[in-house]
Formats: sequence, structure tokens, C-alpha cells
Amino acid sequence: MRLEERRGCGWLKPRKESGRIVWARGGAATAECPRSAITAQSAAWLELFAAWKWTGLAGEAELTARDVDALAILNREWERSRNDER
Repeated sequence: MRLEERRGCGWLKPRKESGRIVWARGGAATAECPRSAITAQSAAWLELFAAWKWTGLAGEAELTARDVDALAILNREWERSRNDER
């Protein structure tokens, strides 16, 4: 079995559903590789979040409501993961 089959990469079609967990962290788990589920928009939000955390600025006037919502969710998860490490 090839690595992408073991990881359950979502881009493999057709795909047999094994039900086997291939990734788990912080109370979340999936039977499909999460890297194949990342879209261009979600990658952009991750980059925006990193820039915001690094500089403290995100050009608030240009942010859409979806951008603000994404930053809030990412910040909540960031804080949760920091608390879990302690």
C-alpha cells in the first residue's frame, strides 16, 4: 500500500472508506488526510493569521466579515493549543 493510500488522501478517487483514523490532535480526528482538504482560501487565512500574530496588524479596514471570523477562529484554536501545552 502506498503512503497516500495509507494516509487516506482525499484526492485519490475512487477511495475505499477504511474508517481508520489517520490524523488526530486536540480532540479532532479524521479518516482522511487533512492536507488534502486545505483550500487556497484556507491557506490564505492561515497566512493572514500568521502575519497578524507577527505584526499585530491585519489592515482591519480591508478585512471582510469572513476574514475577521477566520482570524477569530484561528486565534481561539491558537490559544487553546497554547493552553494544552502547559
